[in-house]
Amino acid sequence: MRRISLSGVPIYQEGTGDFIGYRGTGSDVTNEHDAIQSARRSQRELETSLQELRDRNIQLDFALDEARLAVTAKTEFLGKMIHELRTPLHSIVACLDLISTTKGSDDIQLPQYLSVAKSSSQTLLSLINELLDFQKTLDHDLTLVTEPFGLFALFQQSKAMCHVLFEATSINFKADFKGDEQLRLLGDARRITQVITNIVGNARKFTEQGDVSMTLDCQPHSSGDFALRFKITDTGIGMNQETLTRL
Repeated sequence: MRRISLSGVPIYQEGTGDFIGYRGTGSDVTNEHDAIQSARRSQRELETSLQELRDRNIQLDFALDEARLAVTAKTEFLGKMIHELRTPLHSIVACLDLISTTKGSDDIQLPQYLSVAKSSSQTLLSLINELLDFQKTLDHDLTLVTEPFGLFALFQQSKAMCHVLFEATSINFKADFKGDEQLRLLGDARRITQVITNIVGNARKFTEQGDVSMTLDCQPHSSGDFALRFKITDTGIGMNQETLTRL
């Protein structure tokens, strides 16, 4: 298809003023038109490519930030674990030393030493499980289970594990259970305990003196479901808004 550019002026009949036509010129502008359209297509393609490049750069920036956060989190986590693993190990070694120096099986402190060693061992096992879970998280292989568990038993276990965190400190730890002690729920009890002990451990870390308290509450709703809620308070430095938002 050819494209013609026309330029003309109207012609009128002398005397009567009737319109009789146009006088002008025409030229073939097909090549010029095709060149302009091609340039416009190239410009649109270039703009699309530039936008895709900008979007890709933004995605790469996000990925880089996530990678940096992951490396930082991994480093901080491993540092924390190394520090936390030492505490129950020291307790176990100290209790075994005390047991080895007892003079007889009738020593009234022997059950206490064994209890502390047992709870410290449980804490140590929990920390090791956290390391394994952390690796599973990196491998995108972390799964949750759904199985029945006793809520009060979960509270007792969490309380015992948290008490170990406050041994040899001047911080007063209190734990309170609200609800039906016979209540059984469906969920991942180990993960719930893990979350509770992690938050309590964080409260201990940033509380030099005073109190840390844990409350576990489970109340029925009008819908028939239960709402499980745990609350940890401390007299430490608290968290700023940026940290709260990230959490």
